[in-house]
Order: sequence, then structure tokens, then C-alpha cells
Amino acid sequence: MNANLFFTIIGSVVALIVIFLLVYRSFYKKAPADAALVISGGRKKRVVFGGTLINPITNTHQLISLNTLQLPVERTGQGALITKDSLRVDIEAQFYVKIEPNEQDVLKAVASLGDKTLTPEAVNKLLEGKLVGVLRSVAATMDLQELHEKRQEFSDQVQEACRDDLEQNGFKLESVAVTNLDQTPLDALDENNRFDVVAIQTIKQEVEDKQTQTARIEHENKVKREEDRLKAELEIKQREEETETEGLEVEKRLDFAQEEQRKAIATNKAEQEREVEAHKLEQQQAVEEARIKQEEAVKSSEIMQKQRLETARIEQERQVEETEITQKQAIEIARVQQEQTVQEAEIERNLSVETAKIEQERAVEEASIASRIVLVEKDREEKEAQAENAIQVSIKEKEREAALAELLEVSAQKARAEAAVSTAEAIEEAERQSKIELIRAEQEADEERIAKERNADAEAYAVIEAAKAALEAAELEAQAQRILAEALLVEAKAKADGEEASIAAKNQADSKVLVSDAILALVESLPEVTGELMKPAERIESIRVLDLGNNGNGGGGMNRVLSSIVNAGAAVPLLKEIVGFSGLDTEKIARTVRDYASGLAVDAQVSSDDSPDAELAVDTQVSSDDSPDAD
Repeated sequence: MNANLFFTIIGSVVALIVIFLLVYRSFYKKAPADAALVISGGRKKRVVFGGTLINPITNTHQLISLNTLQLPVERTGQGALITKDSLRVDIEAQFYVKIEPNEQDVLKAVASLGDKTLTPEAVNKLLEGKLVGVLRSVAATMDLQELHEKRQEFSDQVQEACRDDLEQNGFKLESVAVTNLDQTPLDALDENNRFDVVAIQTIKQEVEDKQTQTARIEHENKVKREEDRLKAELEIKQREEETETEGLEVEKRLDFAQEEQRKAIATNKAEQEREVEAHKLEQQQAVEEARIKQEEAVKSSEIMQKQRLETARIEQERQVEETEITQKQAIEIARVQQEQTVQEAEIERNLSVETAKIEQERAVEEASIASRIVLVEKDREEKEAQAENAIQVSIKEKEREAALAELLEVSAQKARAEAAVSTAEAIEEAERQSKIELIRAEQEADEERIAKERNADAEAYAVIEAAKAALEAAELEAQAQRILAEALLVEAKAKADGEEASIAAKNQADSKVLVSDAILALVESLPEVTGELMKPAERIESIRVLDLGNNGNGGGGMNRVLSSIVNAGAAVPLLKEIVGFSGLDTEKIARTVRDYASGLAVDAQVSSDDSPDAELAVDTQVSSDDSPDAD
């Protein structure tokens, strides 16, 4: 039961509150900012600007607008204004009035309107009589021409005249605008109206006066033109008569004057020509000076303009370069920090790999050279044994000669083999030294670059610290800079890879250059090498050739000897193979070697052909240390 009572009380209170709010809402009235609320009832009316409670049973309210109202006034035809000179004037005017936001003016306006609503039509109906009366009274003090020429003065007088009358009704006149002002047409005037009759007469009189004045002016102009024509004809006749009477006298004076005139003309002509020339020179000089000054001014202006543009461009480029340098420094620092460890490890790994590769290649080359030496020694031993057997078996001098030639050929082959081995060892040593120098140069370059990068890191430490502070102060800008740095880092990395490839190619080319230099040095020392190869032939004290029936080929023995000596040129293919990978012109080098060896053969052949020995006998004497018996 207590709960029911509680809820009943709560419901009653809520219902009372709702009823109170509804009643309050129905009783409360609020006026807009541009209006006033007039409350009637009781002993007097009151004005409220804003909101208030109104008892609809005992009070009534009226909303009064405080906005400016436009009141048009038009008077034409018989209702037109009459001016000081008794002429009618059609007029259209706009009056702008409003109620001041104070209680007194609002109450006056409400009292003037009564129960009517405050609308432009109601206000115009209320005030039209006063406004028209003021227009007529002011127009009566001015004639038509004055009204046309002094419209603003007319508006000011109307506004001043009706201000007090409008204030009595609670209205304030803001301004008066005369939109149309013109004479009333004659067909709208009443001939029975005194003012209209005067206006008609005045207008007609003015029109007649204008027409008379126009006709008079035209007549005067016509008479004047006729008088001028007669006067001109009279003057022409007088001039003709004077011309006829003066003709003879003129002819007389003309004869006397012609001679003087010719003299004067000649003198004047010369003087004028001189003056003209002087004047032309002065003008040309002045024009030239003006042109030079103008060109100097233009050039000076262009130079100044170019200087300003160049200064601005240099300044702009400097700023851009400073920005780019700062960005590149930051990017380079980041790239160095990212790649430094990787590059050091890569350098160490490449160095170890290249060293192992060189050692392996060196071992392979040494084994190959050793095998070639064994083969050459074996072949030499076999040929020596064959030669020894041939010498022992041979009884005849021809067989001994053949054995001796074979021995010489074996010696030459041995020398060639030794030269080939020496050349191969020299080339292998040159290649090994070239590779070692290449690796050492790359290592030194990498160490120098790393040292420079570390120095750059140390120099840029302050820049990094400042960049960190800037990054903490402007996170968004730092993000943009990081994105740009990453893009530039990719570009820089690609550029670095290209530079490394270029350096590798250059180093490879350098190695080829080193080998090429070694080959060229070998070719230049070819005469000395050939001399060493020819030393076995120097030990032959004398050679005598005897024709032992070689099928008519008397020089067969000498040819074999010379062929053995000339075959020292067999080293040419070896040299050709050596220089094949160096990029040199192998054919040219081979031709040079062959020409040199062939020259030796030709010299020897000539010596043999010039020998006085007719017997063509062979008596070979070999020094004791090179004799087969000594072996």
C-alpha cells in the first residue's frame, strides 16, 4: 500500500510538472530581434523587446515589425505636382521609413494604426496624404528646370519637411529617392483647369519661341551666306582688275628682277646647300649620339638585368645545392652505416677467395709446365740418342753431316723448349703478380674508401645529432625525408654497383695491359732471345759444303743446316698463344718474328753462295766440349 501511495504521489507530481510546462509554454510569447511585442489589457499598453508571459484571458498581444518599410508614391496626369512656373510634373518617389526600437515610437505607431496590421500597404495608406502634401509643397517652390537639375536638393527638402509629421505617428524617415521626374504630357492636361491652361500656354509659347528663334537663326545664316558669296565675288572681280592693271608693271619689274633673282638664287642655293649639309651632319651626329646613348642604356639595363637574374639563379642554385648536399650527406651516412659492415666482410671474403684461386691456378700452371718440361726432355733425349746412333752408324761424311745437322736441330729444339718454359714461367709470374697487384689495389681502394667514409661519418656526427633534433620536432617532415632518403639510397646503391663493375672492368683491363706490356717487352727483347738460341751455332768453327749427289740440289746440306738454325722461329706459335689473350695483334707479332728469323737465314744463304770453295766439300770441326765423342 505504501508503494502504491508513493507511485501515486510521483505520478501526480510529474503530471503537475507537465501541465505547468504546457501552460507556461502557451502563456510565454517571444518577439524576434527585428520586432517588438505590444501587450494590451489592463490599464495601459506595454512594449516588450524579447519574451514575456501573457495571460491570453486578460491580455492580447500584437507583433510590430521594426524593419524598414518601402512606401512608393506616384503622381501623374491630373494628380501630378504643380511647379513654381505653373507646370505639371509626373513624379515617382520611394520613401523609406521604420519604427525606432523604443517604447514611445512603438506605442505611437500602434495608436496610429489602431487594429490594423503593420504592413507596407497599411502604413502607405496612413502616411500617403502627408507624403503627397510635402511633395506638392516643396515642388511649388521650384520650377521645372530646377527640379530636374536639383533632384538631391528636392529630396532633402522633402525629407526635412515630413520628418516631424512622421515622428508624430511613431515613424522615422530614413531617405527619399526620386526615381522618375518628367513633364506631364499635353494630352493629359485639362483645358478647363487654370493651372493646366497656363501650363499649356507656357509650353506652346516656349515651343513657338524656340521655332521662331530657330527660323531666325536659319534666316540669319542664309543672309550671311549670301552676303559672303556676294562679297567674295566682288573681291574676285577687284583682284582680276588689279591683276590686269598691274600685269604690265609686273612684267617690267619681272625682267629686272629675274637677273637679280638668278644671282640671288645661285648665291642662296650655295648657302642653303652648305647649311643643309651642315644641318644634316649635325642631325646625323645627334642621331648617332642618341642611338649610342640608347644602345648603352639598353646594354646597361640588359647587363643589370642579367646580373640580377644571374645573382638570383646562383643564389637559388646555391640553396638547392646546399639542400642536396645536406640530403646526400644524410643519405650517404645512412648508406655507409648500412653497408660498411657488409662491405668489410665482402672484401675479406673476396680477398681470401682470390688468394686461394691464384694459388690453385699457380699450382695447376706449375704442374702443367713441369709436365711439358718432362715431355720436352724425353723428346730431346730420344732425338739425341737417335742422332748419336746415326753418327756412330754413319761412315760417310754425308751421314756425319746429317747427324751433325740433326744434333744442331735437337740443340735448337732444346733451346726453344727452354725458352718456351722460361716464357711460360715469366707469363705465369706476370699474371700472378698482376692478380696480386689487382687484389692489393682493390683492397687499398676499399680501405681508403672505408677510411673516407669513416671520416665523413665523424664529420657528419653533428649533422646527425641536429637531424635527430629536427626529426623529433617535426615527425611528419622526417617521414617524408626518410622516404626520399630510401629512394636516393636505392639510386646511390645502384650507382655504387655500377662504379664497382666499372672498377672491376678497369682492373681486368689493367691486368690485360700488364700482360700486354710483358709481351711487348718480350717482343722487344726478341733479338737477344734469338741470339741465345743461336749460340750453339756459334760454336761451329767452319762449314764447308760438298756436293755428294743430292739429285742436283747442290745446296741441300747447307739448307738443312740453315733450316735447323732458322727453325728457331718455331717459338713463334708459342708466343702467338701467349699473347692471344692479351688483345694484341698476334698476326703482326708473328710476322715480325718470322721476318727476323728469315733475315738471318737469308744472310747465311748469301754467305754460303759467295764462298770461294769450288769443291763444295764439308769439313766440320766442332769444339771439343761440343763433340759427340766428348759426350
